[in-house]
Amino acid sequence: MSKKEHPVRTDLVVGVLITVIGGIILWLVPSILAWIKVAVAWLVGFLLSPVTVPVLVFGLLMLAVLYTVVSIGLTVRRPSVPAWYDYTEDTFLGVTWRWQYTSSGHIEDLRPYCPDDDTVLVGRVIRGIVIQASLHCETCGKMFGPVEGDEADVMGKVKRQIDRKVRKGEWKQVVEAGTLRARGSP
Repeated sequence: MSKKEHPVRTDLVVGVLITVIGGIILWLVPSILAWIKVAVAWLVGFLLSPVTVPVLVFGLLMLAVLYTVVSIGLTVRRPSVPAWYDYTEDTFLGVTWRWQYTSSGHIEDLRPYCPDDDTVLVGRVIRGIVIQASLHCETCGKMFGPVEGDEADVMGKVKRQIDRKVRKGEWKQVVEAGTLRARGSP
């Protein structure tokens, strides 16, 4: 039976096991218990000793300590939520694209990579009745495309798709899926 079927029973068993294991550890290592008793006695003695600091200063100090503890607790417990600028990689036109953002949020350093061996792809433009661009991997020899337009047109199409995903919130699925690397990863 899973925890979903009996969550209270599972939590109770885990709690009893932790208590029993903790008791065994304290029973096997009496020096730890003695040290804890000395530490608690010292702490109680310190807390009950007379204070010569004005009450206002002592109160402000306690508020500062409480604020610090709560701030640290909230920071530690807060889950890491991705932001749009964590979205720096996606797949378009069968190719992995990576980029960065400027401080003003514009896409820069947009580059295509081979999805098989992670080599930066080289663009090739075929001029004819219709201008077409292809991307070529110099490592494995694969060709991606052709796509109508030259290299600048292809880059523009990809940038518009990135912009659309950012505006519509679709980037979250890519970042949260973790299938592509997030900002700062090697």
